[in-house]
Amino acid sequence: MSRLVIVGLASLAMAVAAVAVRAAEDDVAPGSVLVASCEGLSAWDRGGNRTFARFFVRDDGAKAPEVAWADMIYDGCRLPSGNYLCAAHEWVREIAPDGEIVWEYRVRKPVELKTCVPLPNGDVMTVDAERMELIQLTDRGRRIARRILVPTNSKAGIHSRYNLL
Repeated sequence: MSRLVIVGLASLAMAVAAVAVRAAEDDVAPGSVLVASCEGLSAWDRGGNRTFARFFVRDDGAKAPEVAWADMIYDGCRLPSGNYLCAAHEWVREIAPDGEIVWEYRVRKPVELKTCVPLPNGDVMTVDAERMELIQLTDRGRRIARRILVPTNSKAGIHSRYNLL
């Protein structure tokens, strides 16, 4: 049992070291955390202070706010530029540190995106679960550079296809 813990701790230490190196390269303070939650995206420093927040919740003040299906955040990351990239059911957005949307790529049901990955050349990769494809976005989300077919179970529902992709 203790051997497993030691191996686990060694793996954790390597992961923390890798994150610290990456954070230093991206000018992110070690120990900071980015949270991609259903309601939005937020960043916290090591001291527990929120350093960034952009929420997409409609709040009428009368009851707990509800998140529109299209606006549920599933994925996010901080870009080397200092901006943030995040994805919801129906869109991928780049957001400036002041919370302004820099660009957006949007689809409509039944398509589900939910994920995004920045590529080294500045493009962004996402998915189209309906068509079972990876999509490479370029020109700040205004153009699709290429589509890569990734066959999954075509009889599966759109949501299951996303999970298979």
